[in-house]
Amino acid sequence: MMLSRIRDLVGSLPPMHRATLAVILRHLSKVASRHEDNKMTVHNLAIVLAPGMLRAPDEANALRELNVQTKVVEVMIEHFKEICE
Repeated sequence: MMLSRIRDLVGSLPPMHRATLAVILRHLSKVASRHEDNKMTVHNLAIVLAPGMLRAPDEANALRELNVQTKVVEVMIEHFKEICE
């Protein structure tokens, strides 16, 4: 369910934004694949990057939304091929 919704949202982005997101997600996937060396698992990457990639519409609720944002970014990194290709 979440994956198909993310795929639909990414599909609605302008082509250049989609292409940029695909490059970023591909790179993050490569970074995560080396997590034993760099300690940056998919979850760790998502924690660091989610607030900048997915802003909460209401800054007052930003902390409350952080778990959802993190999960969405995790799914995007883990399934970037399905989402972007």
